[in-house]
Parts: sequence; structure tokens; C-alpha cells
Amino acid sequence: MSPLLLLLCVASLAGGGLADLALPRGVSVARASLYTSSDTFTCLDGSDTVPFGYINDDYCDCADGSDEPGTSACASSHFYCPNRGHAAVEVPSAWVNDGVCDCCDGSDEYSSGACANTCEELGAETRARQQQLNEMRLRGYEVKLKLIEQGEQKLNEKKVRLAELAREQEVAEGIKTQREAAKDAAEEQERLLLEVWQEARRQQEQEQEAASKQQAEETFTRLDANADGKLTAEELQQESRLDRNADGTVSKDEVDVITMNKDELEVEEFVSSTWPLLKSLLHVPDGEATPPPPPPTDTADQPDQPEEHEEDEDDEELLTEDPYESPDDEDSDEDEDRELDADRYRRRMSVPAEPAAEPEYDEATQAAVDAAKLARSELQEAEGQLGTILREISGVEAFTGLDLGPERAFAGLYHECFVLENREYEYKLCMFDRASQKPRSGGVETSLGKWGSWEQPDQNGYTRQLYENGQQCWNGPKRSAHVTLTCGEETRVLDVTEPAKCEYRFSVETPAVCERPSPETEQLYHDEL
Repeated sequence: MSPLLLLLCVASLAGGGLADLALPRGVSVARASLYTSSDTFTCLDGSDTVPFGYINDDYCDCADGSDEPGTSACASSHFYCPNRGHAAVEVPSAWVNDGVCDCCDGSDEYSSGACANTCEELGAETRARQQQLNEMRLRGYEVKLKLIEQGEQKLNEKKVRLAELAREQEVAEGIKTQREAAKDAAEEQERLLLEVWQEARRQQEQEQEAASKQQAEETFTRLDANADGKLTAEELQQESRLDRNADGTVSKDEVDVITMNKDELEVEEFVSSTWPLLKSLLHVPDGEATPPPPPPTDTADQPDQPEEHEEDEDDEELLTEDPYESPDDEDSDEDEDRELDADRYRRRMSVPAEPAAEPEYDEATQAAVDAAKLARSELQEAEGQLGTILREISGVEAFTGLDLGPERAFAGLYHECFVLENREYEYKLCMFDRASQKPRSGGVETSLGKWGSWEQPDQNGYTRQLYENGQQCWNGPKRSAHVTLTCGEETRVLDVTEPAKCEYRFSVETPAVCERPSPETEQLYHDEL
């Protein structure tokens, strides 16, 4: 190196050193103009003016402590660490000469000189980490460019699909309109023919009711042996077909079952109450005259034969004595048992064994009913197809109208789900859709919120999301989730916390927020070091 060049270098270093020495200890270069050497010094808060020599005299003269930047005399003052080779920092002046190395260059412990200068090593490590961070950000940014490309492609696909859906909607609405008209016409024809059929059925029922009443009155007259207008239990006992247990006689109990324990009946009560039960016992079809009872037969010479009408065994059991019942019990419970048996028998005789069958229509009415049913089914199918199209249109429009960040960088993450598991829960975040948690031991999923909005994108950039109106907390608010996004090479959930009751915070890494490190930013950081 030439002597001239060496002399210039030494002069430069000396100039820098003199510049530093001209400043009071603990003052940064940025505040140099406030500590220009003169006869007096004005406190930075303007509260007082003191001789310039009072600076760093280990006595606090200014209320804001600005006269003691290099000593620990003023608790409110700050000490500047140059930390050449690393980042300069300011520490509280109270830390000066406290025996703890707070500045990497050891300048805060100048009285003892016990702190080694480690700024070069720390600066090298910091620069290496910054270099790694810049490289990661660059890789993340490259992934972001791919996400933007995918988002643009997805948006174009959605626009094409939206046009297709508009055409499908038009066709589906036309089909629905046609089928509505067909259904209305079919139902009108069904209504007209059903009215005709129902009127014919009413007439038939009226005729059957009149015939049944006539049958009842004829039977009453036949059984009313003394023709006094009243039918007694003794007269009914003469009807052999009421012998339900086939013992050859009609008992009072067997008669009480159908007369509801009444000793005599007038014709009106017989027609309304007794005849419906008696008719089935006499096997009388509607609309036919009541056949007379069969002539008595001598059964003395008849060989024993198995009893007929096995289907009536339950009925016979109701009218026979219990062989295990004591005489005393029989006397005390006779009336009660008889009424219970009668009620059970009446219920059995009045309730059909099988559910009522569907009405039998004539051929034309049945065809109209079937046609209307088919028309309703076809309309329901058309409405379902139109509903499916409309729901898809709504989903596509929600995507195309959503704020997906600058250059729609988040489009590729739309409705993509990411999971984090810890010891207790599985947390799931589906971008722009929902957040949830589920116990790892099993159980139902709990909603932590549905997509709400970006949180102050004008201030925070597109780095914070809010998912709100989740499942209600017990004695608390509805759950919500705040998502903080940082740059990373892939999208993943790093951590989930619950700093307040039912309020969750997701830390998420994603390339969608990565920015390309600018040369100016890198140079500024190196200048700080």
C-alpha cells in the first residue's frame, strides 16, 4: 500500500474517532446536534438550562435526565450503545456501570472495562440469520407467484363455469315452469274426478247406512218376542248364535258383552250401540236380511268332535271362569271382571285386525291420481335440479366476489384446510370458510367461527383474519378465532392459543404473504449492522 493511501486511511479513522469523542458518552449520532459543545446546555424537554460541563457529571440536573446520558444518575435517561459490527441499541441509563454487560461492545460498563466486545461475532450470526431469512422469503415469494398463477387460473375457470351455470339455470327454470303447469293441470283433473268419486262414495255409504239400519230394526223386531218395543236380556238369550263358548246355552254374561250390561234396550239404542257388535256375531253382511237362527239339533247322540272356530278362543276365554280363582274372589270381583271382559271384547270386535286399505278408485279416477302424483314427483325433481344449480352459482359468486388479497394471492388457498394437533385437541382452519376444534379422545367438532373478514388490511396488510360467530360458550360469548399470517415456504398452522375465554388465536405460516426482499431493504439492514 502506498504511504499516501495509508495516511488517508489513518486520517479517516482518526476523523471518525474524533467525531465520536466530540459527543458526550451515551449520545447517539442521530442526537449529535442536540449536544453541540457550547457554554450551556438546554434540557431536551426545555425545562432548564445548565452549564455544558454538567453533562455526565453523575448528577441529574434536567427533569428528563437528558444531561446524564452516559451515567446512571437519572432513571429516565437512555444510554446509546454504538455496537459497531452489530446493531446499535439504546438501554436505560440506570443500567450503566451496574456490572451487567448490556451492550455487546461493553461501552455501558466503561468504568470497569469488564465486558468484552462481542459485536463482530453477534453481527456475523445475525447477518447469517438474516441471509437465511431472506433466502426463505425469496423461496416463499416464488411459491406465492405460483399461487397467484393458480388463483388466476382458478378465477378464469370459475368465470367459465359461471357462464355455463347461467345457461343451465335458464334451461332448468324452463323445465320447472313446464312441470308446474303440468302439475297444475293434473291436479285439477285429479280434483274433479275425486269430487265425483267422493260424491258417489257418500251416496253408497248413505245407502249402506240405511240398509244397515233396516237390518237392525228387522233384527230387533224378530228378537223382540213379546213385541213390546223393548229387547230384554232374556229375549237375546234365545238367539243361539250368541253362544260363543258352544256350551249349548246363551249365558247372561255372553249377552252382557254386547248390551254393555243393560237388561233391556230400546230400538234406537239397539241400532246405534248393540247392532254393530251383534251383526258380526250373526255373520250378517251389509245390505242383506238377517237370517233366522239355525234349528236346534240334538247333540246327545253326536260323537265328541273338536271345537270349531279356533279363532274365537280368546273371546271364549273372556267368558269362561278362571279355574284358579277362589269362590270368595269370584264373588267380590264378579261385576268388575265382567265389565273388564266386556270392554276388552268390544274393543276386539270394533278394531279391525289390519290397517284400513287405500281407497279403491275407479279406473279413470285412479289414472288421474297416478298422473297427479307423477307430475308432483317430476316437479320436485326439477326444483331439486334448479336448487343445485343456484347453490353452485352462489358458491362461485362468493369466490369471485371475495377479497383474496393483492393479486388474489390467496385464491389458491380458498377452502383449503390445515390441521394442527396438540395433546388435547385437533384444530382445523379452512381458509375463508371456518375454524374448529375436536377432542383427540373423540367427540363432536366445535365451531370456533366462520369466515368474517380481514382485520384492518389497510393498517396490517393482508396478515390478519377474523373467523366469528362460532358455537356459543357456556356462560360466555360466541367463539371466535383470530388468524395471524406470516411468511413461510408452505401453508401450515404453527400454534393455537386461547388468551381469553372462547377467543382463539391461530399462528399460520403461508407463502401468500411473502414479499420479495428488495435490495434497498437488505442494504438498509446491513447499514444498521
